[in-house]
Amino acid sequence: MPDIVFESVTFSYNDKVLDDLSLEINRGEFVAIVGANGSGKTTFARHINALLQPQLGMVLTVGLDTRDPDNLFTIRSHAGMVFQNPNTQMVASVVADDVAFGPENLNVQPPALQQRVKQALDTVAMSSHAEDDPAELSGGQRQRVSIAGILAMQPDILVLDEPGAMLDVRGRRGIRRIISELNQTGMTIVLITHFMEEAALAGRVIVLDQGKVALDGPPAEVFSEANVLRQLGLDLPFSSLLAEALSAQGFAIPESISLDDLKELICSWFSMQ
Repeated sequence: MPDIVFESVTFSYNDKVLDDLSLEINRGEFVAIVGANGSGKTTFARHINALLQPQLGMVLTVGLDTRDPDNLFTIRSHAGMVFQNPNTQMVASVVADDVAFGPENLNVQPPALQQRVKQALDTVAMSSHAEDDPAELSGGQRQRVSIAGILAMQPDILVLDEPGAMLDVRGRRGIRRIISELNQTGMTIVLITHFMEEAALAGRVIVLDQGKVALDGPPAEVFSEANVLRQLGLDLPFSSLLAEALSAQGFAIPESISLDDLKELICSWFSMQ
């Protein structure tokens, strides 16, 4: 059974943001959601854990209808969300207490609570900062703490809304590592991002345009649609730009090629020199 189902979902503020949107995300998938500003990415993300409910259509998260108030607690126990600004999720003046906040609200009792906090901080490599004040941490460290706070709730689904937007290159690299490792454990990952290098690491990329799915598929397939992406005002990852440039110089590059395959192809050319 899919972890996430959108069935003909429409949602509007003043203008329509999601427009008859239908898609499914299977358990254990790593899906990147990309699109220009106003394409519906954040609105999509907030429907997954019922921060928003569809005005038309239906969203099922772990098989539960997000419109039913009786389901909200269970849905939010299974689907955790990390926001762009980690400061919006900080509630305590000590890192360990901040991470404990979520599971405490799920009525997790000691010693299980302490074990969850320790495990979550270990996962994001922040155990040495357990007694620190979050306000004294770097942006990347605070974002890792916010992820730990969600992980301590032991969700099946992790939704990240532009988690690297306020971070430098090193900070984003650390977040990418954590996301990949969590996905390898079987966790479903939904990553909202405008960094195409991040999207290229996912197993599936969904491109939204005016609340509809414009492209959906493996990264190599989606990023081979260079003209479509440019028309939507989106950049291409470096690997796609490199493949495009090599092809223009007469090198034989497959129309759809993954980053790993491109690396192997370039290395094979050098080995023949």
